[in-house]
Amino acid sequence: MLIDWSVPVGDANLKRLSKICDQCKSLGFGAAALDLTIQKKPSARDVHSLLQAADSVRAELKLSIPSSQATSSLTINGFRVLTRVTYDCASISDFHQFVACLPMLKDVDVLAFRSVDEKALLHVLTSSSDFQIISFDLSQRMSSVLRFPIIKQALSRSLVFEIAYGVFVREPSVRTPYLSNLSVLYRVTKGRGILFSSSASFVTDLRQPQELCYLSTLFGQKSPSQCLASWKRASCDVSSRALLRKFVKGSVEASIEDTVMSANRKRGISETSVEESSGKRKKTS
Repeated sequence: MLIDWSVPVGDANLKRLSKICDQCKSLGFGAAALDLTIQKKPSARDVHSLLQAADSVRAELKLSIPSSQATSSLTINGFRVLTRVTYDCASISDFHQFVACLPMLKDVDVLAFRSVDEKALLHVLTSSSDFQIISFDLSQRMSSVLRFPIIKQALSRSLVFEIAYGVFVREPSVRTPYLSNLSVLYRVTKGRGILFSSSASFVTDLRQPQELCYLSTLFGQKSPSQCLASWKRASCDVSSRALLRKFVKGSVEASIEDTVMSANRKRGISETSVEESSGKRKKTS
């Protein structure tokens, strides 16, 4: 299933969002992600207001779901609507403040990262496990951090890179730097881990998947079918990292404790004897 990974909520024009989702379905997409952006130094209050705004948009679109469900994705007439949050990071210090707000975003379907700060971008590419999509402003100069060894490490961790083509369709003035940056991105990734999103402000910004796949052949993909396969693989990586972010982190501590206890039982060591031995060590010290 192909997904349009970014439909900006913007001014929350419900009629516009509804038309874009309908057009996505008619073009062959099975889902779309409503994209909300967080900028600068977000506080817990900012994140809470953002999530409330997303809930109100879904409610007014009559796409509300039971609160007991663990995911914020919705399905209407066979078309799935996801919720995405994009963090537009200005500096590494802002990033550390955003990390404190991440537990509030555990039920968001997609977390994306965009930054002009090279330190923050390098940290996310090599260390952070909280984001699924790396987004770029392809109308601006590409970061020098995008070197093959770093990209290879990011791809091995199932991070994917987003090509948002909406600005290319809307604004002819940015097409020259956009195409230049696109060639750089395809060169360092070798066509792997790339997915497309519309970032559509209007229905006319949308394009068919086949058109996008043919465009990719100009920048290194051998064939449209190879592009389509890479796109689907990248979408699967986004979904798998979503499960990692939602469920694995919360269970790591419990699973480690269970493993230690089961190992002690096999050795015939009870919990009381462990406590007694630790108490004796304290006394001797």
